[in-house]
Amino acid sequence: MIKLPYGKPIYQRLYTRFTSFPELMAFLEQESLTGYLELESWEGSSKIILKEGEVTHVVIKTIEGVFNGKVALEKIYKQVEHPECSIDVYELPEAFTNLIKEFCHAELMYYRLDSRFTDVEKLFEKLSAQKHFGLIEVEFEKPRQTGIIYLQDGKTLKIQMVTETPKKTYARDYPLKRLLKLAGEKTATINVYRVGVRAGEKNRESPVKKLNDELRNLPDSIENRFETQKKLVTEVGELFGKLEAILKKVRKDFDFNYNLRKLRVELAGTYPFLDPFAGEIEYGESGMQLLVPPAKGENLEEGLRELVLRMIDLVSPFISEGALNQTLKQHAGMFSKLGLR
Repeated sequence: MIKLPYGKPIYQRLYTRFTSFPELMAFLEQESLTGYLELESWEGSSKIILKEGEVTHVVIKTIEGVFNGKVALEKIYKQVEHPECSIDVYELPEAFTNLIKEFCHAELMYYRLDSRFTDVEKLFEKLSAQKHFGLIEVEFEKPRQTGIIYLQDGKTLKIQMVTETPKKTYARDYPLKRLLKLAGEKTATINVYRVGVRAGEKNRESPVKKLNDELRNLPDSIENRFETQKKLVTEVGELFGKLEAILKKVRKDFDFNYNLRKLRVELAGTYPFLDPFAGEIEYGESGMQLLVPPAKGENLEEGLRELVLRMIDLVSPFISEGALNQTLKQHAGMFSKLGLR
């Protein structure tokens, strides 16, 4: 479940074996606490949001899924029946008073990116420019701690360094420059979350839908150009999919997605649309998709050609010459479009 910003810890590691949950809730109501409770047990992980002592939102994540509202509350009451359920109580930072519910439901955008091949500073700048609403987690192994950057519309709300021990969780404000520098020097794992539709904005259009609507109002030649580009990206994705399938059989330890992302990062300086963090081109089980037209002056065909050639060079030592040539011949039309006859 998403990590909410740590405010002032009121209680940590309270166990229901020794704590009356109803009495705790009554006390927090009396104290008019604005903050949240974090509950952990084998039943799942849950959060109860309070504003001036009153419950405003509840959410629980179990093996069955994520629940909120009345269903979540019923499951939480079942959760606290377990004697080893752990409860933490935090007073909420003022900046998050009206945003906490939204951060509860932030969605995973990028998962377990390796800092050795991910420029965290560049990622932060990109998300800021895109007016990102969500957070960036930077997990370090030695010592075991997590740097968290909270963003709203691209602006930094709060930066924390969190250290967890068996008895207590320590969170402190942390300088942005220092965190980015640390991420560049040490091995770390990066997760990026984004907040979906905000409260009161349920009819807000997605960027892709908005883009498609705008394209309908453009001259046919421009819209047709984008359709042609999308088809070319799809064809490149089909080739990559076949190469990935072959490698799974002959070289199981070859991580195709990892190596593709690494190549895209290397080429992003010259071809920004290839940047895996830009959200313009995505590659996954459903293939490769072009979601946003390249900016004026950016040569899509040239960038794809460079990417394809580098990928072929990378995989050729692991695939037999006959199998590789046969696969490449099946995509002769695509190579022609890329100027590789």
